Amino acid sequence: MSTEFSPEEIIQELRREITQRKRVFGRWVEQGKMTQKLMDKRIALMEAAIDLISPMATPPLFPEES
Repeated sequence: MSTEFSPEEIIQELRREITQRKRVFGRWVEQGKMTQKLMDKRIALMEAAIDLISPMATPPLFPEES
């Protein structure tokens, strides 16, 4: 199956996933199932993915400052 997704759709899904991870991982940190450091890293990776994809969006979501 070949499905094409727009950068905007991918970014929207990444943001949804970040929100979900903050909720779930936050509980796991409280329960001692995950460290805060690992939670922060995994969320930062998702945010980095948004940073990589954002320039492909139309118009760019975060235009470069001159």
